[in-house]
Amino acid sequence: MLRWIEARELARDRREAPPSLVQYRADRPFTRARWWLDLRRDLFWYFRSYCLLAFAEGKRVSAAAFALGAAAVAPRNALRLLRRRLGQREPGAV
Repeated sequence: MLRWIEARELARDRREAPPSLVQYRADRPFTRARWWLDLRRDLFWYFRSYCLLAFAEGKRVSAAAFALGAAAVAPRNALRLLRRRLGQREPGAV
């Protein structure tokens, strides 16, 4: 249902007619590969969100554990975010 809601919001942003649930399911048949990709995406965002929350609360060990979870599920996304984070540092900062 969440994916359908996201598809409806995306269609509205593009000023297209939002798909009905029946139409959405017909356009996105269930496959194991798609299920795994969706699960990886969901798990990555779960770990990333809780990592940021733990870091903001000063729980460094928990934040590191959630960061490792995110990196294990989707290493490419984790590396991209890490590079972006390191690129935002001030010059000369260690």
